[in-house]
Amino acid sequence: MYKGIDISTYQTGIDWDRVKKSGCDFAVIRAGFGNDISQKDNMFESHIKGALGVGIKVGIYWFGYAYTEAMARQEADVCHRVISAYKDKLSLPVFYDWEYDSMRYAKDNGVNPNRALVTSMTIAFMDRMKELGYESGYYTNQDYLGNYYDTSRMKGYPLWMAYYSSDRYSGCVMQQYTSSGKIDGIPGNVDCNYFYGEFSDGKPEKPATEEITVGSKVKIAAGAHYTNGVA
Repeated sequence: MYKGIDISTYQTGIDWDRVKKSGCDFAVIRAGFGNDISQKDNMFESHIKGALGVGIKVGIYWFGYAYTEAMARQEADVCHRVISAYKDKLSLPVFYDWEYDSMRYAKDNGVNPNRALVTSMTIAFMDRMKELGYESGYYTNQDYLGNYYDTSRMKGYPLWMAYYSSDRYSGCVMQQYTSSGKIDGIPGNVDCNYFYGEFSDGKPEKPATEEITVGSKVKIAAGAHYTNGVA
């Protein structure tokens, strides 16, 4: 088991040397949100360069605002454009995070996603990332796993579970166990995680295609990584 963090634009002023010395093994970094390149996380480059620079293993997450399968695939294409320069340096999967604010945005656009649609969109993102040569999984919580995912269709996709307990959530490869962690070198609270798998060698499979299709911009605010409605 390894210990790590997940971070986004909300974490600034990180002293990566101190983070490494604190015993942090990995960082899952938000690359962006939605389906337009302008929605790249404004701290992504700083975070990934800082983590890799001190030898911390790296994974990625993308916050989804899709409300169709086509939009989810577009989000995967944009994610690839953001992270492609670091493709051979990733040691953990690229995770898709579709939850509370994603649902709000869909409903604001006249769509009320059900279990079948949320499952299909998540699979569409993960499968597209796999076509592009990445290992890919999904982030969720007990509420969404129980109410918006058809788990019979999710077998074989790595699960990153928000489960705030010292006990392992069965079946997950990674577990976010608190949103109020304290890590030396990071001001304020930070999400902390356990990773139960083995880090990859940073050599993803050859992609089936590199074709990029980017749709219209998702017009939203800052975009966040939400757990139970809290950024």
